[in-house]
Amino acid sequence: LWLTKYKDARVTVNFDWEQLPPAWALATSFGVAEPLQANRSNQKKHTLAQRCQSRTGPWADINQALFAAGDFRLHPFKIGRRSGVLAVRGAWTFSDEQAADQIGNTIQIVRQFWREDDFPYALVTLQPFDQDHGSSDGTAFTNAFWMYVSRKDSITGLLPLLAHESFHAW
Repeated sequence: LWLTKYKDARVTVNFDWEQLPPAWALATSFGVAEPLQANRSNQKKHTLAQRCQSRTGPWADINQALFAAGDFRLHPFKIGRRSGVLAVRGAWTFSDEQAADQIGNTIQIVRQFWREDDFPYALVTLQPFDQDHGSSDGTAFTNAFWMYVSRKDSITGLLPLLAHESFHAW
């Protein structure tokens, strides 16, 4: 009841991720931070820009945000004039770069269909299911999608699910 009543209430939240292991990547609905070792940062003193995030907006956007941290590999991609990030883990039959390109193209097609290009950025996380073939699942979040797919399936098999999840933005 509270969430329904106050879902449009504007709030400011602060996330402090400084205690995460330095080797972990951080990818959220509000931005990403590379592993501290990868960007040659001082391991003993984290900067606010690297491991802290703030967000002001409707409570529903915060409540439906995606937060992923760990051994993800981060790959930027373009969606028209906007940017996206693929956070991927696991071994695949396709390269991370192929996945990022195909995901960016698929989201761009959906955005063009709706004639809408007003979004800050998009995050897509991609993780493998334990089985080799035939399973996929996805969930839409604020500025983000969480995708699971069988580890030996092709990226093209994932794209219809990604397009479906992209439509949830409207």
